[in-house]
Amino acid sequence: MQDPTWSTLSPARMGRRRAWVLFGVQLLILLHIALWLWWGRTLSPLEPSESMAFAKEGLVTPGFLLFVGAIVATFLFGRFFCGWGCHLLALQDGYRWVLKRLGIPIRPFRSRLLRLVPVAAFIYMFVWPYVLRFAARMEAPVPSMQMTTTAFWQTFPGFWEGLLTFVLAGAYVVQLMGSKAFCAYACPYGAALAVADSFSPASIRVTDACQQCGKCTAVCSSGVQVHEEVRDFGMVISTDCMKTLDCVAACPNQALVYHFGVPAVFKKRRASGKISSAGIPSWGEELLLAAFFALGFWATQGLYGSVSFLLSLALGMVCAMYGLQVFRALGQKNYRPGRKAWRQNHIWTRYGRLRFGFGIFVLALFLHSAYIQFHSQRRDAAFADTSSFRNAWLRGEVSLPAPAAVLAKSEEALTAQSVLARWGLFADARNPFVRAWDTLFHGDTAGFESGLQEVLRQRPGFGEVLFQLGRHQSLLGRPQEAMATWRQISARDPRYFDAQLEILYELRLAGQANAADKLATDLINRGYPRSRVQGRILPDEAAATH
Repeated sequence: MQDPTWSTLSPARMGRRRAWVLFGVQLLILLHIALWLWWGRTLSPLEPSESMAFAKEGLVTPGFLLFVGAIVATFLFGRFFCGWGCHLLALQDGYRWVLKRLGIPIRPFRSRLLRLVPVAAFIYMFVWPYVLRFAARMEAPVPSMQMTTTAFWQTFPGFWEGLLTFVLAGAYVVQLMGSKAFCAYACPYGAALAVADSFSPASIRVTDACQQCGKCTAVCSSGVQVHEEVRDFGMVISTDCMKTLDCVAACPNQALVYHFGVPAVFKKRRASGKISSAGIPSWGEELLLAAFFALGFWATQGLYGSVSFLLSLALGMVCAMYGLQVFRALGQKNYRPGRKAWRQNHIWTRYGRLRFGFGIFVLALFLHSAYIQFHSQRRDAAFADTSSFRNAWLRGEVSLPAPAAVLAKSEEALTAQSVLARWGLFADARNPFVRAWDTLFHGDTAGFESGLQEVLRQRPGFGEVLFQLGRHQSLLGRPQEAMATWRQISARDPRYFDAQLEILYELRLAGQANAADKLATDLINRGYPRSRVQGRILPDEAAATH
């Protein structure tokens, strides 16, 4: 039954109520950070992205529990978490409020192909690790818990990258694509919650008092065609509905109620009317959008060794929209994407020339990023061809200098990295890594170690480099330094298991059997293959185990 307080709240008062709730969420986040700064240890981050640790390692964290709890709550009550508890949505709503105060209209953008992006992102983050484990025939890890941490920022991007993510995902894409654009076209967590929402018995439903005035659709910040859906289905079936309840508060006849009934996925159409196609691109434009999104995402993912997955999703959205705007501006004699026209009767306005020029500039930046990405991959491909010799060196099986074929591939990688050093806008930690190995290929072991230290100064905690530096130190007869280096590798780093095996071997070489047995038991309990753990022991011990 409808809460009577909702029927008497104006949309503005409902918005203020939700704004205070979201403001409280931001305060709790700040308090969480303050506790960590004060005590040095606090609850692990309450971020859905922390659930990746469970997919990869079976690690149960507060972030994983939050995400599971949000999914369960959405199954029961609908998608309230997004509308009332997401800190990124608070930023989007805040920027939307600023734009409205400035009199800048926000036009919701409705794309069919871009809606597949969150699904693909969810599969990549939370399903793909299981596929990789199955392909590698790894045993399922034994679940373990990590409720607190001293390394609060370990899984978060740096300050500037985080700020850029908030600016783009929380503000700029709102101006380009609508109030909750990042939620609809990029958020991987929203993809899971949207599926749960479709099975929820709780939804916005309509009574016979509805007169199809359309005020509900006008106030919906999620871009849902509320009046059409309640007309055709008797309820809101769109999984974009985040239960902000603005539509309930806006209805002049109190015809909308939040109530329980048949879930949206099982609801049959009860009426048929004209479906609005406002804001939906043609299929040709959809393909163009998808192509520009793919360009923006591919060109920036991991760019300069630092652009995070979520940031590259936001950048892909920006590239897609500017690509579409430039295309439309060139092909339409009258083009007005916002308050001001770009073209009128084939004539460019001054404002249109400025915006078109800026759009070309943005696309040029993405093309430059693609150029850098291309040479990065060219460098990495050539460098990958030296992997056999590099691995053999780390196992102590070859001598220096490297064969001519390896030196030729290293030179090819150096040529590509010189292009990156010349034309790149930012430093890339992979470049000194390639140079470091080139010095080793020519027989300079001291230069190799110095080069790896340079990489670590740019990217502290880089597991691959720490692992190789530790092996190098071990080969030079410095086992204590090697173990200290390997222990710097995070438990969430792909190189963590390999580093632990090396520590296990060094402990047994040093005669520290108790410490080695404890480490081996811990690794097996974490789900790492027993055969690999037992295989990394001394030859005489290996014989004894059989």
